[in-house]
Amino acid sequence: MQRFLGFWQIGLALLLLVLLVLGRLPGPALRIAGATSLLPLAEAARPGLKVLVDGPVSISALGSSYGLAALQRRSADLALVDVPYRVPGIAQRQVAFATLAIIAAPGLPRNLSLSSLQAILRGRVRNWTALGGPRRPIELVLRAHGSGLRARLRELAGGRLRPGALTALASGQVADLVQALPGGIGIVELAFAPRSLIVSLKGRLPWQPGYALRYAAYAIWRQGDLRADLAADLVAAVAKQDEGP
Repeated sequence: MQRFLGFWQIGLALLLLVLLVLGRLPGPALRIAGATSLLPLAEAARPGLKVLVDGPVSISALGSSYGLAALQRRSADLALVDVPYRVPGIAQRQVAFATLAIIAAPGLPRNLSLSSLQAILRGRVRNWTALGGPRRPIELVLRAHGSGLRARLRELAGGRLRPGALTALASGQVADLVQALPGGIGIVELAFAPRSLIVSLKGRLPWQPGYALRYAAYAIWRQGDLRADLAADLVAAVAKQDEGP
């Protein structure tokens, strides 16, 4: 019994020591959360942000809704999202544009009109033969509920997306499913789109002038947070530099 108590006391002492050490470890000086579409931008801005806040920067890209929720519960200082968000006490600034890409499995049409894309998203067209393609069911893959990208597509479809469409948590998973399904089609952020699967829209590819699927992206932070305010400026400057003249 005494030996058991001795082991228990030693274990408790070690646990308290670990908690004490962990409690003294510095956390990130700036915490960023938000849309996967803005992950490349956040990573490009990371070196400058580390200098700006004089410390480490953490980046979590799990979706716009995730970023806004993290900001609300104060587990993030800055949210990068592809949907506007206007509530009291929250500051917002447009920092960039998010470009989306249509991807489809090999052997399917490589150009769509806007009306054809909308018909696919709504579920009004369900076989590729209606669009000049092979006799295959259209297998639409969407991001899961809560994604800013899904909200954009719902808006593009007129407020209603095809019931029963396949869903994926991340854009990389959408791309994998589209490639694996013979009739697969989806829309992802350009950074996650395999070039061999990209479909043009109205004859234009995502990197060409006049491409339709480009949306404003925003930095969101709590009013009065000077670090986050300055960080938003830096992210916008990095985005402008990437776009070029």
